[in-house]
Amino acid sequence: MQMIKYEQNNNKFNKILTEEEKIDFLRVIRTKNIGPISFFHLLNTHKTIDKVIKFLETKLEVKSKTYAVEEMRKIRNYGADIICFSEPNYPILLREIRDCPPVICAKGDLGILSREKLFAIAGSRTCSVQSQVMTKRITSELGENGYTIVSGLARGIDTCAHQNSLNTGTIAVLANGIDHVYPSENKSLYEKIAIKGVILSEVEFGTKPSAHLFPNRNRIIAGMSLGVLIAEASVKSGSLITSQCALENGRDVFAIPGCPLDPRSRGANKLIKQGAALVEFIHDITNAFEDFSLKEPVESYIPEIKYDFSEKQLSDYSEKLLDMIGFFPISIELLINKMDIPISTVRALLAQLEIEGKISHSWGNKVSLRR
Repeated sequence: MQMIKYEQNNNKFNKILTEEEKIDFLRVIRTKNIGPISFFHLLNTHKTIDKVIKFLETKLEVKSKTYAVEEMRKIRNYGADIICFSEPNYPILLREIRDCPPVICAKGDLGILSREKLFAIAGSRTCSVQSQVMTKRITSELGENGYTIVSGLARGIDTCAHQNSLNTGTIAVLANGIDHVYPSENKSLYEKIAIKGVILSEVEFGTKPSAHLFPNRNRIIAGMSLGVLIAEASVKSGSLITSQCALENGRDVFAIPGCPLDPRSRGANKLIKQGAALVEFIHDITNAFEDFSLKEPVESYIPEIKYDFSEKQLSDYSEKLLDMIGFFPISIELLINKMDIPISTVRALLAQLEIEGKISHSWGNKVSLRR
């Protein structure tokens, strides 16, 4: 996999796309069997988005231009817009992750997305009073020190984090279309964020909340942030998915310790045992990023695929991969270790299997057979 250096003045990632190009991006990513991994594989292989569409039209039923234009119309009428991964307002660190969303929908002060110091806070929906007090204090102090808070608009810790960062900058990442507010009691908070901060989603406009979308939402929260603070979490808390996504993408994980007798604290306490940084004061977080600056190039994962095998060999390798993949998600790293071929070839074959509708990618860098 080739690393492409990202710099803020790099034309590769500082290009405002034409309306036609944005429509084409939407057409591809909204096509069945196309996810971020297969999207970037196709774009790398065929170089331009119009050539990707021409290729896909021989394999799949690509979403029509009319379909994409209509979604764009709804998004714009809602006061939002789409941002593609190569555009300057796209969150800089989010480009680092292998499955970064090619297209995001955003509403609010979009300039906030370009800020350097984004930091995620997650935790229990049924949080304790103590964790709310700590979250309020840490969030407010981070904002005063130039950090923008990223969270998921959920009940509990997320709500507390957003409320206390409205005046300094906050980003709410949704697991549904940008036009849906979940939970409904956060409608007023949503509206305030849409004015003072940013509402963000990769999900198609009009999509209602669904359980399977939350892990994908969490990877965005972790991916666009310097680090993740787990303010409070049980051992089964969904916020631990955010911390796992952070670790998988080289982000720092922090946790606030809680009472061992409170089940709501056991997940965060476990993270600390496993190496997460214990947080009592703001400097426990800020000291980790003292020397951070995006003036230095940030590496962005865009695979360059070169095949050195015959069609017969590639077909055999694809069959071997399928034999190893079941309906329960398996780590791509494990598959790579079991295949005696270059990593880039394994990833390209997996992308092709996804396009063919045989497998699907899921959070945690895993794949499974499509049911």
